[in-house]
Amino acid sequence: MGREVENLIKENMELLDMKNALNIVKNDLIARVDELSSENAILRDEVHSFEMVRVKMGDNIAKLEEELKTVKQKLAEKEAEEEEEVPLAQRKRFTRMEMQRVLI
Repeated sequence: MGREVENLIKENMELLDMKNALNIVKNDLIARVDELSSENAILRDEVHSFEMVRVKMGDNIAKLEEELKTVKQKLAEKEAEEEEEVPLAQRKRFTRMEMQRVLI
């Protein structure tokens, strides 16, 4: 009977050691979950701010594309006006080779 009590005491001690080890691991895991949760929240905030920057840049790009379109249109109008101001005789000068091809 003394042996059985010793075995039970030994087994109880082992179980207590195992319980303590599991509690330590559990606490470490809880701390890691808290750490990952806070990191996740920070990253969500960063994603949100980057999304806002992306939208703002998209609006800026659209505005610049519209401005580019109007500038190109004004340039085309100005070139057309300048071309109209040049007399017909001065608009196009042909080289000798081009004139030969036309005449032949």
